Amino acid sequence: MFPVTIKFKADLEDYLTHQLFIASKSPGIARKRSRNKMVVGLLFTAAGLSFFATENIPVGSAFVTIALLWFVFYPIWEANYFKKKMQEMLLENFKTPPTNQTTITLAKDIITVNDEHNSTQIKTALVTLIVEIPRLILVRFEDGKSFLVPKNKVENLEEFENALHELAKLLGVKYNEERTWKWK
Repeated sequence: MFPVTIKFKADLEDYLTHQLFIASKSPGIARKRSRNKMVVGLLFTAAGLSFFATENIPVGSAFVTIALLWFVFYPIWEANYFKKKMQEMLLENFKTPPTNQTTITLAKDIITVNDEHNSTQIKTALVTLIVEIPRLILVRFEDGKSFLVPKNKVENLEEFENALHELAKLLGVKYNEERTWKWK
């Protein structure tokens, strides 16, 4: 089973998916998004109810309708806005699109990551979590950093996934399969 070597070229869309996944799991971002949705929606609802209390039914109905529309459409708008801002951030950080060929060799004790500019060896004992989402496999380390593997760009993906499952068992770390994850 070990060692397993894979080669791929990640693109901006892969990095965007990675960033959106990390953001979707952040409690702080989830709280902020929920608060933004609730505060404005509740303000429109309260205004509508106060107009109902003063028997101004048409204006109260308008405010309650706006509140309902806010609760339905704001999350869709916000998800698209957040994605657009994340794309802009990535484009700013990657002055030129990433085109590096990356090679990852997974062994029982060490993970070797090579690209055209760098070579890194990481002890597998530092792996804290492995996550599989529809487009990517993410391997997270103790320091909070992670590397991504775009599933559609790896030839021997099944062999690599099997090795990661075995590694997760050896290390006693979670291998989360979130194959239905979607940015929303």
